[in-house]
Amino acid sequence: MEFFDIDPKLRALGEEAEHKAREQFAQIDRVAQYNSEKVLSAFIKNGVSESHFTPSTGYGYGDRGREVMDAVLADIFGCEDALIRYNFMSGTHALTVALFGVLRPGDKMVSLTGMPYDTLHGVIGIGEKEGVSGSLKDFGIQYEQLDLTADGTVNYDAIPEAVKGTKVAYIQRSRGYSLRPSLFVEDIERIVQKVRQANPEAIVMVDNCYGEFVQEREPTQVGADLIVGSLIKNPGGGIAPTGGYIAGRAKYVEMCAQRLTAPGVGKEIGCTLGNTRSLFMGLFFAPTVVASALKTALFAASLCELLGYEVTPKSSEPRADIIQAICLREPKALIAFCENKKSCFAILDIPMELKKTNDVANFRDMYDSTYAAMYHPWLEMYDAGAKRSAYFPPSGAMAGIYARTDTERGVHKAPANEVVRGCTGLSCAYNEGEQDILNPIGVNLIRAFTGRGIRVWGARTISSNGLWKYLNVRRLFIYVEESIKANTNWVVFEPNSTTLWSRVTRTIETFLATCWRDGALAGSSPSEAFFVECGPTTMTQDDIDNGRLICQIGIAPVKPAEFVIFRITQKTASE
Repeated sequence: MEFFDIDPKLRALGEEAEHKAREQFAQIDRVAQYNSEKVLSAFIKNGVSESHFTPSTGYGYGDRGREVMDAVLADIFGCEDALIRYNFMSGTHALTVALFGVLRPGDKMVSLTGMPYDTLHGVIGIGEKEGVSGSLKDFGIQYEQLDLTADGTVNYDAIPEAVKGTKVAYIQRSRGYSLRPSLFVEDIERIVQKVRQANPEAIVMVDNCYGEFVQEREPTQVGADLIVGSLIKNPGGGIAPTGGYIAGRAKYVEMCAQRLTAPGVGKEIGCTLGNTRSLFMGLFFAPTVVASALKTALFAASLCELLGYEVTPKSSEPRADIIQAICLREPKALIAFCENKKSCFAILDIPMELKKTNDVANFRDMYDSTYAAMYHPWLEMYDAGAKRSAYFPPSGAMAGIYARTDTERGVHKAPANEVVRGCTGLSCAYNEGEQDILNPIGVNLIRAFTGRGIRVWGARTISSNGLWKYLNVRRLFIYVEESIKANTNWVVFEPNSTTLWSRVTRTIETFLATCWRDGALAGSSPSEAFFVECGPTTMTQDDIDNGRLICQIGIAPVKPAEFVIFRITQKTASE
């Protein structure tokens, strides 16, 4: 039975990709089996039972589930102690607690894997986040980093010199958001040996996010003093609602616990509020879930290679984490990807060397899509790695501004008239006249305004279709469509009757009414803002007989006020 309209050629390629990956699938299954046995053994050893799921409130003194969960995780990771808590809001939060737990004013930390995740920049106090209050730098803790080699690998030969006098030798296991190779446990073991030879007192801390259960061993089993991760990722098994962990040598884990709660109480307090069961469940299923993620990434790599895309890691390469990157490399490929997926939006850069209005316009004319926006010029920002200012393409900053605007105002708010934080200059400047030429054709300029900073001054797509000229309109439709799809999955296999039609209509109307109240839809009333039709007017008898439920939905999106016009007349005395 066909549930999805997939081209037979693509199905055939998918089968070929799966066949191509079968040997690696088998290896992934073997590792998952080993890790599942390791987890089960830890559960048995510590006598995990239903009694450990009992929630606690208040101070949480004597919470058996909390204490046993720490012991289970320590056994799984082959270390002395662990701190696993739902209180950790993210991997960054767990890393922050660990760093502040073991570092003291005057200490030094060195990153041996180049620049860490950008979310840690504020924690450390580097780059555009250098002056952030409460950072490690603010507390007098020094930061240095050992840059990666040209091919993105660790500079092993330089480690001994880099760790002299350092308190924390920091390692980021996963490639994260970059294209550099992720580290295998064997790589981390080599780094640990280098650190120990040069500075035996250094604390080796590993950001273990995305790497748990990918291999049979964890960094703590090859000498790392502390490993830190997020339950939102691998070890939560997709079940833990939130949380993170710190594991390793007991004295360092305790130091971290004193920072998470309060000095003097450490691990002794902390109610669980009924979260213990989901954390245990997530941990129990984690090896299998990680294996599924690895298989999905491997399949995607294999399929995309058959389609001619560059991927990293390649389908033939072993994997050190669950991250898979597909490198589209040029705008048309990225646009095609977004148009086909219909749930993505492309942010494009204009080459920095193009400065004249005609040249910029000619480049823009090469593309036409409702699923993409184009920005210019490039941004001058501080490069913490190179320790100097440099020019960067605007797409990265714009992705951050999109996210910030979505969080603060909603997806319906155009990500424009927003300050580009951390930007100190532009590769070239455009005036109002040039703005009037480039904005209507879909070039979103970034401009410097006296007294107002450097701001995004455009919110257009690169579409020739006037109905989709505003990027927030397209992104609002993506949001609405994906939200409705996600929240109506329950209708599958329900009787295709008037009762179902009414329920679906009410569900969608409730969601759209919320969108209208939030200011995402135009109109003075819900009836002016949207309509939902589901029934004989939207479906034929053939549709009903063949299990097709069809809804017709219309929405009136709000559009940005690009041109604010004031008409001022002079009031005379006689009036």
